[in-house]
Amino acid sequence: MSVATLACDPPSGREGGQAGFHSLDALIEHCDVLCLHTPLTREGPYATYQLLNAQRIHDLAPGCVLLNAGRGDCVDGPALRNRLAGKGDISAVLDVWENEPEIDAGLRDLVSLATPHIAGHSLDGKLRGTWMIQQALARHCGQPNELTFADICPPPALASLHLQHALPPEDALRLCIRAVYDVRRDHDALQRQTQHSGMRKGFDDCRANYPLRREFATLNVMLSGEAVALEGVLRGAGFSLLL
Repeated sequence: MSVATLACDPPSGREGGQAGFHSLDALIEHCDVLCLHTPLTREGPYATYQLLNAQRIHDLAPGCVLLNAGRGDCVDGPALRNRLAGKGDISAVLDVWENEPEIDAGLRDLVSLATPHIAGHSLDGKLRGTWMIQQALARHCGQPNELTFADICPPPALASLHLQHALPPEDALRLCIRAVYDVRRDHDALQRQTQHSGMRKGFDDCRANYPLRREFATLNVMLSGEAVALEGVLRGAGFSLLL
């Protein structure tokens, strides 16, 4: 299973034309899946506010999947809602929204997956951020520090899977991903909470009471027999492999 990846990252100085880097409009023209992972900046040569504006949303090819896990204001929400409600020929997966927590209910109901800004809410991500602060503080204070990330990271509830037979790569990914985290849980929770408690309170409640979630790397996938052929795709997704 091979996936061609094109990147756009002008602020780094890597412009379109350099190996692996292209303009955003080139990505819109060629990509089947368009992922935004940008910060929100409103001024300067690389402002990301409304980065995906109405014209660019109009230019998305039929069948394109748009994923936004950066900031909600990087996408023109009303234009996206109109494209989804009108032609209905693209799909959208949104973790971030304009006007959080008072997000657009119409857009929420039209996207394929809607989550309440929780892409970074894994236990491992929170612990890693805390550990990095502790490491920096120890260095600043000139204190000895032998604490490793492994020292503070608890074992996962599901530590390993053993795949022995050949599976289509898509099925193997689906099996392993859902063993760790099923995004449909968060989609359903957002729908349920916002309809029950109102948009603002429901959105905030989903974040404040977010259930425990681990990262893919916490799952050791043992491969044997024909399943060894899945090494590349599972390693690329971030799983820990045992061969």
